[in-house]
Amino acid sequence: MKARGKSILLSLCCLLLVIAVAGCQNASPSATNETATDSQDKKVSSDEKNLDEQVFPKNKVVDVKITLDPDDFQDMLDNASAEEYKTASG
Repeated sequence: MKARGKSILLSLCCLLLVIAVAGCQNASPSATNETATDSQDKKVSSDEKNLDEQVFPKNKVVDVKITLDPDDFQDMLDNASAEEYKTASG
């Protein structure tokens, strides 16, 4: 039972990590720039909409499985504010 709980916790943490990294990489300076033109705003909106439809479809359950070294996972738990990248496979 403990192994299943750790597996679920690992999956949840990894999913949150993937979402956070995806959000950071897709942030565009023009999206926060108040002087951006309407065409740039439309492009960002279109890109975000595309991402939402392809990566996070509303009519499907997304199942993400990530394998991470147990020592790296424990390090992530112990040093959560460090925001370090870890090698994982999916």
